[in-house]
Amino acid sequence: MTTTPPPAEELRLIDAELRTLDARRAQLLARRGRLIGVLWAADPPVSSPTRVPPAPGPGGEASGPDVQNLLLLLGGLLLGIASLVFTLVAWGSLGISGRAAVLGALTAVVLASPVPLLRRGLRATAESLAGLGMTLTVLDAYALHRVALADVPATTYAAGACALLAAVWAGYGLLFRELRGPRPHHRRGARPGTTGARAAPRARTADPGPSPCPRRGHGGTSSPAPGRITGRAARRVPSDTEAQQPVTHVPRPRGVTVTQGRSAGAPRAHGAEHLRGTREMNIPAGVRTGATGRVRLRALLAGATAAGLLLTGCGGGADDSASEAAHDKSVSREGAPAPSREADRGGDRLSTFALDVDTASYGYVRRTLADGRLPEPSTVRPEEFVNSFRQDYERPEGNGFRVSVDGAAAGDGGWALMRVGLATRPEPGAADGRRAPAALTFVVDVSGSMAEAGRLDLVRQGLRTMTGRLRDDDSVALVAFSERARTVLPMTRLGDGRDRVRDAVDRLEPDAATDLGAGVRAGYTAALDGLRDGATNRVVLMSDALANTGETDADALLEEVGHAREDHGITLFGVGVGREYGDALMERLTNRGDGHTVYVSSPEEAERVFSEELPRNVGLTARDAKAQVAFDPSTVAEHRLIGYENRRVADEDFRDDGADGGEVGPGHTVTALYAVRLREGASGRVAEATVRWLDPRTREAHEASRSLGTDELHRSVRDASARFQVTVVAAHFAAALRESDPGVATPTLPGLAEHADALARRTEDPQVRELAEAIHRAVALRGGE
Repeated sequence: MTTTPPPAEELRLIDAELRTLDARRAQLLARRGRLIGVLWAADPPVSSPTRVPPAPGPGGEASGPDVQNLLLLLGGLLLGIASLVFTLVAWGSLGISGRAAVLGALTAVVLASPVPLLRRGLRATAESLAGLGMTLTVLDAYALHRVALADVPATTYAAGACALLAAVWAGYGLLFRELRGPRPHHRRGARPGTTGARAAPRARTADPGPSPCPRRGHGGTSSPAPGRITGRAARRVPSDTEAQQPVTHVPRPRGVTVTQGRSAGAPRAHGAEHLRGTREMNIPAGVRTGATGRVRLRALLAGATAAGLLLTGCGGGADDSASEAAHDKSVSREGAPAPSREADRGGDRLSTFALDVDTASYGYVRRTLADGRLPEPSTVRPEEFVNSFRQDYERPEGNGFRVSVDGAAAGDGGWALMRVGLATRPEPGAADGRRAPAALTFVVDVSGSMAEAGRLDLVRQGLRTMTGRLRDDDSVALVAFSERARTVLPMTRLGDGRDRVRDAVDRLEPDAATDLGAGVRAGYTAALDGLRDGATNRVVLMSDALANTGETDADALLEEVGHAREDHGITLFGVGVGREYGDALMERLTNRGDGHTVYVSSPEEAERVFSEELPRNVGLTARDAKAQVAFDPSTVAEHRLIGYENRRVADEDFRDDGADGGEVGPGHTVTALYAVRLREGASGRVAEATVRWLDPRTREAHEASRSLGTDELHRSVRDASARFQVTVVAAHFAAALRESDPGVATPTLPGLAEHADALARRTEDPQVRELAEAIHRAVALRGGE
């Protein structure tokens, strides 16, 4: 009968047996190492061995460090992309100089971060941040070119920057030799630095089978070491003597590669058959080899190549900017306005766009400047600046448009400014009440944000003014919306319902959240319920356009607005209010609704909009109106349309009457300004401007044209008409606000302010005086630049 010893005694016996096994294992491995050394020294011939795969590591899945390295790499990649967008796209109100400074400071912090991380043993994190820092140096080089070295040719700068970056990266690598770049750990043997204490418990059972091992000069096979250890047992417990011996690099015989571990006194192999053909070595930390140097050199060259590609790509834009600046320098005295970066560079002879009479961008910018803030560049649309002022165009005798084209030389280099003006005549009989009746649905935002001064109070004032200006045969409906929409007043004829309209307006009070989608849908429903044949049916949206509940998807709203226009001819007019204003959404809605937008920020503007502009937009002169300017390539080397980025139309769609254009009412003017570079010594026709539109009632297409010759250009902008100069100053002002740093072609803001002051005195126009005041405010906010 077998007696089971107590647990403590049994544990002691097991430990003793394990010590015996470990001692035997150490002896066998020492013998095995000596035998492999003999084989190595004998340089066995290359034969056709059967390759024995390296012993697998513990488990076959990625370990924790692999996952950690992957996440760190992904995080670094995302941060790099964010930095790229920050540098190349979102310059914002800081300007390129400010953002370059922020980017430089961030780069310095990131490059220095490996120091504390390495001290804390966080090498993988340090490697990822070092890689991110080196990526940021490429963006720093681009920003430096934009800020301080724009005059250096792009190719020259890219070459110099690549060389400098390569030197910086090489020095950085020498400074932090511990950084190798996060990478997956190979599973074919012990990890570098794995000690036998951890590996020993994983040893498998010994395999005493033979291990054929051809030897040079011997026909037979060597005797296998007794009890050969396979698999994970290659990770052994070194003796104290072996652990203290340095790992030496032994020249490798042809066809034989040895895998060494940090603490392994013997190579990890299972005879020459295993060694032959293997080409992998786990190099202990701190041991540098030629292979490591080659990898680092290749990585350095790859990084320098990537930097060169990025800088050259950016340099392409820089080249354009440099060539543009070269042209612009020649016009800085009169200054052809620097177009936006997206502006048409005149790659072909045609320029086509849909007409636009919006003015909201200019009004909102003036309000922003009056509040002591510079506007976001994305809210500045040059075409809405130039269309905010009264023009001196001749009016047509009948329905439709009259085309005017004039221009002036803008300094040396062949540059000129060309103004294309389109004008409709006031509606016949409008003054004596003989225009077509109107059915207007006012959709009023009464959300909590409208309680701020300058919002709902201006809307109520404007509606009272509008009610007094409309005719008795006009109809009005009133819809209010906050977190829900309601019809305050159904479609009502003003002849006997004017007091009811005023009472409904007076009852409008701010409420809760803004469900703009509900308001738009309710407004169009009321407009359809009150639809009148033979009348002008419009929805007038009055809001700060800050949707924060309900349907906030612009595309869904746009689809509904588009269907109402296409199916029922109901167009949309937008009145924007408020210090914070959803400019982009309002513009998209009115563009889709074939209407336009204005912005109101003061009682004076409310009076003007509701007593003059809105009544003028009750009628409709042209549908789907488009303009196309054909430049003579023998005279014009380059042309740039200033603004109208979101109103461009494909050239081939100009005479496609199914393509969407703009809607223009009676008494309107539309202005487009071009910067044109003439060929040296050229004379003759510069361009021909044509406008095409559909009659709103018959849908019949009409066209009108006008051309401009070189002999009709004024000698300078100052020699042109006052209204031409106002247009140029407004375009310059928009260019200065859109570009964080005013372009070379754009006069300084103080110079623009002086010119605007002179024009205000000359024209005695209150709107020009407002322009001068807005420029002065921008000068003050920019620090007098």
